[in-house]
Amino acid sequence: MNRAYCKEKGIRLSGPKLGRPKKDNSADKRQEYIDSGIRNGVEGKFGEAKRAYGLDLMKVRLADSSKTIILMNLLVLNLEKRLWTLFAQIELKKKIGIKEFEELLAYLEVRLDEYKI
Repeated sequence: MNRAYCKEKGIRLSGPKLGRPKKDNSADKRQEYIDSGIRNGVEGKFGEAKRAYGLDLMKVRLADSSKTIILMNLLVLNLEKRLWTLFAQIELKKKIGIKEFEELLAYLEVRLDEYKI
């Protein structure tokens, strides 16, 4: 039932497939490698939230309170990332000048559009 549900919703399952392994599974191994990289990033963020923001110290009993604390931690993580990005942009503007910075941003936007990121 779970596999059928995931297939219906368009969710791709990662991990080893059931049954006899295929002879040529290079595409599967590549996808597993990509998935593990994504998973490592997500797990790292949860580890950071536990270590730096006290997510491991939750002492609430109600489900709504737990959700609130988790969402507040995620909000702080996202705000911190955006703040560091903003500071990096300000420092870059100081170093290379505003005109060169705007040219660099335009170039990067074009490159990102090519990759549809």
